Amino acid sequence: MWTYQAPVADMLYVMDPVLGAPASWAEMPHFDGLDADTAREVVAQAARFAGEVLAPTNAPGDPAGCTWSPDGVTTPPGYRTAYQAFVGGGWPALACAPEAGGQGLPQLLNAALFEMLAAANHGWTMYPGLLHGAYEVVKAHAVPMLRERYLAKLTSGEWLGTMCLTEPQAGSDLGQVRTRADLVGQGEGATTPAANGAPVLISGGKIFISGGDHDLTDNIVHLVLCRLADAPAGTRGLSLAVAPRILPDGRRNAVHCDSIEKKMGIKGSATCQMRFEGAEGWLIGEPNRGLAAMFLMMNAARLHVGLQGLGHRSADEALHVWGGYGHVHEFGIEQTVRDSRIAMIYEGSNEIQAVDLVQRKLLDDGGARGDALMQDLAREVAACRAVSALQPALHHFAAALAQQLQSWRSVQQALLAGRAADPEWPLRVADDVLHGIGHALMCWAWARTARTALDPTCPTPPGGRSAAQWLQSAQFGLDWLLPQAPVHWGQAGRADAALPFLTV
Repeated sequence: MWTYQAPVADMLYVMDPVLGAPASWAEMPHFDGLDADTAREVVAQAARFAGEVLAPTNAPGDPAGCTWSPDGVTTPPGYRTAYQAFVGGGWPALACAPEAGGQGLPQLLNAALFEMLAAANHGWTMYPGLLHGAYEVVKAHAVPMLRERYLAKLTSGEWLGTMCLTEPQAGSDLGQVRTRADLVGQGEGATTPAANGAPVLISGGKIFISGGDHDLTDNIVHLVLCRLADAPAGTRGLSLAVAPRILPDGRRNAVHCDSIEKKMGIKGSATCQMRFEGAEGWLIGEPNRGLAAMFLMMNAARLHVGLQGLGHRSADEALHVWGGYGHVHEFGIEQTVRDSRIAMIYEGSNEIQAVDLVQRKLLDDGGARGDALMQDLAREVAACRAVSALQPALHHFAAALAQQLQSWRSVQQALLAGRAADPEWPLRVADDVLHGIGHALMCWAWARTARTALDPTCPTPPGGRSAAQWLQSAQFGLDWLLPQAPVHWGQAGRADAALPFLTV
């Protein structure tokens, strides 16, 4: 039997002494009345749900998988009951705005919840994992009529949502999307304008659609990237539309799940091939600006991918610790390894994420966002140095973090100066930049953790790691993981770094 016990005490230690989140919440009118005790209760109840309700569905759900029939997809035994309990507990609404029916709690608590869910049952978590992104898109871009129709249902989790992007010929190259959206009433000389909220008929096929069909909710709200008849080529011509499984008048929409994939892992998650056959829908956001609207959902999903990685943790080392037993299904580790592998692929592969980081986040604004983040991280260098006379061990953490920030700054400046003459340089080294910045952020976390662990005014809660163990963890990162960072920074700074192109 698969079991899961959330590290509640350690989570609370990170939230309060390490990050100081409750003190920050007290300064925000939006979180008036929220304190450490409330956060503690939310985390404890989330742990109870993950461990007692969800985790027991994980191991049985793997061999059972999802079942497809012409009538629809059936999820593994226990999935629907667990989802009803999830909705009944108000968990989907945790971090949604009160005016939309949400509880208005911080995203940090929502992150803790979804770390637990992914650890307890990754396959099941794929269904509600897209909810917050769908909520954000509808809240930010839908016309009032569509917000009134769909927002509250998504906030509560009564209806689930999907993100319909990928097509057989397109993969991650969304500029190749062909799914068509025809404006209703445009035939026979009609002049209905293309505008936000305009009714459309959607035709085309989508693949790898998580939760495209299932039996967890009565309705499914599909958010579909599509192309109007007169749209420009490429991503500049993409629009976004909502096409529900069940239409407002109760009719079944012309949205069909033609099959589900037989996958390596997360077998309890229905990965669907979808067919839209003149499906009725409505534009969300401005015509030909659909990708910008969809990025709200894509970025939310990417953050959840990171939480999945955190939930799985060291998702190959654990396998080998078990030795031969690790490869035997009954012991559970091999399922976790299979389930976790997908996280490097969906929401854009690691390489796509690296290019997005370098091109859009670091270089497009001249380095302003990167500089701002480095300045924020540098405050930890100063904080460690300020108490290093009393705690000499912090000298090493401050020096290591300062070195990481200097390497980051040097590489960023070099790419900004050199990309005009060599536009492909940032692309060649994007993966190394991603890993370098990842190490810099981890170095900040180790420094912050070490400083907190050495502070006698910050006691650790019972049931979690001791201050000495937190310090050991931080020191391990500094000694054994950080030495890889100079390799990545060195490669990133090389304008002559070559890619291993294959020749024919």
